[in-house]
Amino acid sequence: MVVKVKSLVVALASAVISASASAATISLNGEGFSVSWDDSVASLFGAPTLVGNNLIFSPTAFGVSSITNAWSTLVGTFNMTVSAWSGYQLDSVGFVDGGSYALLGTGAKTAVGTSLFVTPYDSVGVEAFSGSSGASGSGIGYGSWTLGEDENPEVTGLAAQSANVGLSTLLAASGGSADNFASVNVSTAKLSLGVVPVAPVPEPEAYLMLLTGLGMVGVMARRRSAVR
Repeated sequence: MVVKVKSLVVALASAVISASASAATISLNGEGFSVSWDDSVASLFGAPTLVGNNLIFSPTAFGVSSITNAWSTLVGTFNMTVSAWSGYQLDSVGFVDGGSYALLGTGAKTAVGTSLFVTPYDSVGVEAFSGSSGASGSGIGYGSWTLGEDENPEVTGLAAQSANVGLSTLLAASGGSADNFASVNVSTAKLSLGVVPVAPVPEPEAYLMLLTGLGMVGVMARRRSAVR
């Protein structure tokens, strides 16, 4: 019997991460932007790689299981700074993650919740954007789950030069009884960054040169008219 995964909203609080005195900053450069994070802070997501405008995570130890009626939970977080280069802006951020689950026993249950937090550093009057999605299942069966494609935890309309981006995924499993088993894990995650070029704003000197040029053209035109 295959368990049908249905959407639900799971509230997740953003994690507070303490920086170490010996922290080292890791940076990756993309097309028109850079991403940096503190590698002294351990994350269940693991270190990402950059493919195009996507940060790809491949967790290897991000899972939880239960053989009792008590819920076992696990939360993984990852915080980073995204900075657009001169001539570019961060327009959108999207997040998709997925994994697998196993349920043995009619009382076995699992739940997954994912949240995306985006806080622009330079947008005056704009507070933190956030998106969230969730899924759950119960019964007997096994399979895979994905969050972010239909539920779409995505933040758009940022128009930011730089922003703090935080990911948070909650896993929960309950066997339902001592004879049952439930487990769920995260095996893949992708953060998509929408970075777009912006038209340069002319400097005041450029306007002055333009006006001067137009004035000279006008003077020359008047002189030619006078000669005729």
